[in-house]
Amino acid sequence: MNTPVRLLIVEDNPSDIDLLLRQLRRSDLEFASVVSDDIGEIHQLISEQAFDAILTDHQLAGFTASEVLAEIAGRQLDIPVLVVSGAVGEDRAAALMREGAVDFVRKENLSRLVPALQRELREAAGRRHLREATERRTRSESLLRYVVELSGDSFWEWDLATGGLAWSDTFLALCGDGSSPSSKINVWRDRLHPEDREDVVVGIDAAIASSGGHWSGTFRFKRGDGTWALLMTRCFVVREEGHAVRVIGAMSDISERQSLIERQRVFTALVDQAAESIGVIDPEEGRFLEFNTTAHRSLGYTQEEFASKTVFDIDCQHSQEEITRLLQQLRQTEKRDLVTRHRAKDGALREVRLHSRPIRIQGRTYLAAVWQDVTERLAIEAELRQAQKMDIMGQMAGGVAHDFNNILAVMRLNLDLAQMNPPTPSELTELVGLLSGMVDRASSLTQRLLHISRKDSYKVEEYLLDEALDDLIKVSQRILGDRIEIRRIRTASKLLVNADRSIIDQVFMNLFINARDAMPDGGVLTVETRITESALQASGTTSRQGRRFTQIRISDTGIGMSKETLARIQEPFFTTKAPGKGTGLGLSTARRYLNEHGGWMSVESELGEGTTFTAHLPLAPLAAAVSNPDPTAGAPLPPHVLLVMEDAPLQMLTRKVLEKAGCRVHLCTDASEAMKVVESVSPSIELAIVPASMPLPGSEAGLAHRIRELLPAICMILTRLPGDAPAPLPSGKVRVLETPFSVASLTTLVTESLPGRIKEH
Repeated sequence: MNTPVRLLIVEDNPSDIDLLLRQLRRSDLEFASVVSDDIGEIHQLISEQAFDAILTDHQLAGFTASEVLAEIAGRQLDIPVLVVSGAVGEDRAAALMREGAVDFVRKENLSRLVPALQRELREAAGRRHLREATERRTRSESLLRYVVELSGDSFWEWDLATGGLAWSDTFLALCGDGSSPSSKINVWRDRLHPEDREDVVVGIDAAIASSGGHWSGTFRFKRGDGTWALLMTRCFVVREEGHAVRVIGAMSDISERQSLIERQRVFTALVDQAAESIGVIDPEEGRFLEFNTTAHRSLGYTQEEFASKTVFDIDCQHSQEEITRLLQQLRQTEKRDLVTRHRAKDGALREVRLHSRPIRIQGRTYLAAVWQDVTERLAIEAELRQAQKMDIMGQMAGGVAHDFNNILAVMRLNLDLAQMNPPTPSELTELVGLLSGMVDRASSLTQRLLHISRKDSYKVEEYLLDEALDDLIKVSQRILGDRIEIRRIRTASKLLVNADRSIIDQVFMNLFINARDAMPDGGVLTVETRITESALQASGTTSRQGRRFTQIRISDTGIGMSKETLARIQEPFFTTKAPGKGTGLGLSTARRYLNEHGGWMSVESELGEGTTFTAHLPLAPLAAAVSNPDPTAGAPLPPHVLLVMEDAPLQMLTRKVLEKAGCRVHLCTDASEAMKVVESVSPSIELAIVPASMPLPGSEAGLAHRIRELLPAICMILTRLPGDAPAPLPSGKVRVLETPFSVASLTTLVTESLPGRIKEH
């Protein structure tokens, strides 16, 4: 169904209106009309409705056709206006045509009306289609121009008949010299790099000769400033009647992109060959999304094998639940450093230091991790620290030997006197007390030495720092010499710390020796301890807030240090001592030890003004202090005790103590003998006292573990020297007795081992 033609009829004579409508209806023209003779209404109708044509009389009451034509022209509307009127002179008709009327139809000859109207409607439709096509072409050209500008590509067209070239504006920017490119293909070819020219020319010529007519490639092109751009070109051949007439193409400058690719390739190679293991971890599944060569080679895996592993497979220090919790914590932490242990393909355990931080990739959070195998490094550091301790031991050897000789001399003289003249009961009591004091003094001296020389297996325990410092000062007096005066300033509070005493002793011993070396002509060494709240601000670490610290200040009146030396004093291997006099590890190691115990250290010094080292250690809650049990609280002891000791005198004395307490003792000197006793009287044995490190021939487990397997309910006391490395303890009720031990400490542990089985004696 055709759309009706929309007509505006401007006429004020009703009979003429009827004539027009009858004439229109006689034709096959479908129309809808609006009639008006009011110029104001006509203006409104033209502005609000879309008419296909206007039929207007020449002269109306109050206005003429000229005003209607002026309204159409003013609005720049393409609406054909036909003037339908009576007698009008030729001059006036010509004037109306100039004003925009498309035809003039006389009322006495209305047979022309419909043909004239249809003609003008067709011409208007043609103009409209042409206008729309022109607008579409303009939009297409604008869109193409925008696409060209946005793509950054240079478009070109080569006329094969003339050899001429047409270029887009973007090619001028590529040329870079402000001049227009040559319109001939030969000059364009001259800009090609000599090494690339032949391949490009041959490739395009082959495309022209072939039926496909496409070619693409990359080549170097000379810019206006003489540098070379790397271009990627795509072109196709336009044919007319089977003959190639034009070649149209586009060139993209990929110089920067290629440079980025090369830089990325170099960076990837650097990451892949880095000495550290580097990887990206999915915290949800623990998978390694990316990893470098070091990551899989350090654990003995191939790339394919490691790709199938997860964090749960290689981390052998934490349980699966702990790893899952740790991965989620790492997702929410800006960065994190931790020490863990990995299991290699061959089962070997590797100590690892890991640095991790979260990264965002495509809206998801992953972990960027860098980890380093520090197994060998830690072993070397341990050897260096042990060498340091041995150096201290060497310096102490002379003084220790002198102290031991004094102890032995007192004991020897008293025993000789007792043999020459048997002592009276009162003299015997005095003699035993004196000898007991000498034994305690020797034992204390031995334990101090063992604390300093012990290997680096940490043994964290609560102890009173002030008392430990006093003991250390006594041991150090001979090392420091007679020209060093030691001043001790103590706090009234008890300084209970939770630390490895031997490690902390080594820290302060190093500081004592440094102070001695800084005062070659003698001076004053001040050791001050106190509780301080200002240490929280000094540390600069918010994680330490809310905790109480003890401050230990060790000051000397020595030569002091310059600002340059002070800036480097805690660097590893930096030393101010002469070659062979120090490794430079003392202060850096001391600082690391304090950090591992939750503390820190600072230093103040000026040339000629001495030096002060200030160390901080966190205090343990006083409520957690371990009270010493009352050794005199006697009670019935277990009736059957297995006692295994290799040293005959010590075995004899221990047996006497146990038997005097009412125990029935089964003596053994080695593991084989002990196993025979266990197998023969096992139901009666309720307590076993055995060396912690005694091996059992033919068994990977030691004697203590084997006894536990055979007698799961038995109580055990394991004896060991203070310097022994801690060995894995058997399960169940186990206590440790360090030798040398006193009667009180032995009976206390036996009493604690079997509560309810103790009897008075």
